[in-house]
Amino acid sequence: MKNKFLESLIRGIDAAGNVGDIKFRYALAKNRKKLIEEISSMNEMLKPSTEFNEYDRERMDLAAKMANKDKNGKPIVENDAYVFSDKSKFKKEFEKLKKENKKVLDEREKQIKEFNDFLDMESTFEPHKIKQEDLPKNPDGSPMLSAVQISEIIDLIEM
Repeated sequence: MKNKFLESLIRGIDAAGNVGDIKFRYALAKNRKKLIEEISSMNEMLKPSTEFNEYDRERMDLAAKMANKDKNGKPIVENDAYVFSDKSKFKKEFEKLKKENKKVLDEREKQIKEFNDFLDMESTFEPHKIKQEDLPKNPDGSPMLSAVQISEIIDLIEM
């Protein structure tokens, strides 16, 4: 299984987590805990550097400074974006800021590329396997999980 599918496996566990007996739910919980740890480590890989955070703060400050202001002097925001009467002036200043921070931006771009490459790699996650006979069943013997629920946790089922 590739690293990029780990989060969807957690969603599958969550969808099936209220079904079945304690043994089944325990196996799901065990896998969920391992996955959370793995994903937490992955998220650390993507964490921006202090330098990038500083650049991003400067970028936001620049946008707020150059945005149109309301009667109280606050930047005007529409559709989650600052409003500019002179976009070309802002773009010029923004390009200047990007040029001053080229190294930081290049490092961030490299970090994101490496992370995306990592997502395409095979995961080291080793699931706690669930035997097919331990999947929850209704009293009449029919499966308690839907086909969708089963497909979402298929990587945890021992075939």
